[in-house]
Amino acid sequence: MTSEDLHQGIVCTCRESQKLMDSTVESTGLNLQGLVGDSAKHLELWREHDTRLSEPAQLEGADFRSLIFRNHRFRNQDFVNCDFSRSRWLLAGIQDGDCSGSNFSGITTMFFDLQNMDCTGCNFSNATLWFGFSIDQTKFCGADFSGATLRLSEQFHKSKVAPDFTGAIMDGCTFMNESPHEHRALDRWFSESQRAVMKSGQPEKSTGRSATPSGASDRYPFWDYSAVVMLFFIAIAALILATLVGNAVMAGLHLELNALVRRIVLQSFGYGLLLAGASAVFRRRYGKPFVRGVGFVFEGFRLRTPMLLGGILAIVTLVASAERAGTKETIGLQSGWSPLWLVALASITVSPFVEEAFFRGLLQPLVVRSLGAVPGVAISALLYAAMLLPQYGWSRGWATLLVASATWGWIRHRTDSTTAAAVAHASYNATVFGIAFLFQSAHS
Repeated sequence: MTSEDLHQGIVCTCRESQKLMDSTVESTGLNLQGLVGDSAKHLELWREHDTRLSEPAQLEGADFRSLIFRNHRFRNQDFVNCDFSRSRWLLAGIQDGDCSGSNFSGITTMFFDLQNMDCTGCNFSNATLWFGFSIDQTKFCGADFSGATLRLSEQFHKSKVAPDFTGAIMDGCTFMNESPHEHRALDRWFSESQRAVMKSGQPEKSTGRSATPSGASDRYPFWDYSAVVMLFFIAIAALILATLVGNAVMAGLHLELNALVRRIVLQSFGYGLLLAGASAVFRRRYGKPFVRGVGFVFEGFRLRTPMLLGGILAIVTLVASAERAGTKETIGLQSGWSPLWLVALASITVSPFVEEAFFRGLLQPLVVRSLGAVPGVAISALLYAAMLLPQYGWSRGWATLLVASATWGWIRHRTDSTTAAAVAHASYNATVFGIAFLFQSAHS
């Protein structure tokens, strides 16, 4: 296929796609559900176009102004110095190609994707770029984004290789970030001088009102210290209520549990009440979910490393504190340790994730933003270890736990994921109880 045939094929497909879209809008009205519902027809149009391509193609200086691109991702095609100005891109994008020097000024997009692209020197001025999932390994060196709007969707994943905005013109560019996976994009992608001339904004609903309540912010963390104070008092109230209600229920059912199991049951109940309260506060004040908001995501890290670190730290902790009776009680080696499996289950599934949500997910990002990474990780680790001081006492075991806590904080900071820290914490506890079960077998 010649370059001219390729150009005409793309233009014709875009125009057919426009006719389909006009027909959909005429019959269902202009709404997202209707537009998504006819995606299969647009996909079929582009499949027919792709079947005519026998090998990767290159276009230079082609005119695609004001066309619509629907439900298609161009792969291994170059569009050098082409004109896409005022075009519209819906669930579409370009991958593994070269668009250097092309004009994208004034384009509007919805769930736009650029991956492994060279967009050096492109003109994106006054464009509305709503990125859907990724702009991984893409170069925007020297590109012009003046007056443009860059928006990351909630589904946007953290880039394995961050986009390169070196030398890009960002004057008056508005940046909006809804992604919980890439919440530090503004600081990671742009230089201080670029950020100084950029603006932050909030996505809007179709009514024109802000989609985010007045208490929320596109800066991460979007909460402030008042939320921490509020949840601290909610935590106290939750644990008191859990103790009163739990003890009353166990007394009514004539359940006789040893002190450790009783504490675990009441603590888990209190954690449940605390999570319910935290979710209500985040929804009401910020219009966002608590769990995802504080960094429980799965992109950007692998489970193997935090699991391995958690296990190693647990072994070090037990070796350092083997002589402490308090530590032995922690792993269940005391009279009445027959329900050790119940304690282990709660300590591996409930405690790590709730504790990491509040210490590493809620508190640490605020302190990091205020004081820096090292003080933020250290302070959250110290506060967590202080909570367990009555259980460990001033011992080598407590000092080792402080180091473990700092390690979980470092994992949270490096991966932007509280899930990673919680997995390391759960692995730590699992290793401790695994050793406890070995002791149980040996003693029996």
